[in-house]
Amino acid sequence: GVGIAQNFPEAARWFRQGAEYGLADSQYNLAVLLERGMGVEKNTSEAAKWYAIASSQGDSGAAERLEALKRTMSPGDIALSLDAARNFKPKPLDPAANEVPNTSG
Repeated sequence: GVGIAQNFPEAARWFRQGAEYGLADSQYNLAVLLERGMGVEKNTSEAAKWYAIASSQGDSGAAERLEALKRTMSPGDIALSLDAARNFKPKPLDPAANEVPNTSG
């Protein structure tokens, strides 16, 4: 939100879309919003899942937040979150999405 009002629900929507396509930055940012309840309902288990996914891609900040968050969660919730992260498969990219449409003729 530079020059415009902040809109956390809209940010969450875009971060979720990027997260589902495998973008670590979006996964981390979505986890932050979920952890804090900004623009979405607070959900530490879902936040932990997205931190774990981003961490598996080398995001050290996500790894740190995951460890901090795990200290506030039950062992069962931690196990569910980590299992969901292990089973995550990003949506496939559409190869045609970056093609220039043919406007001739």
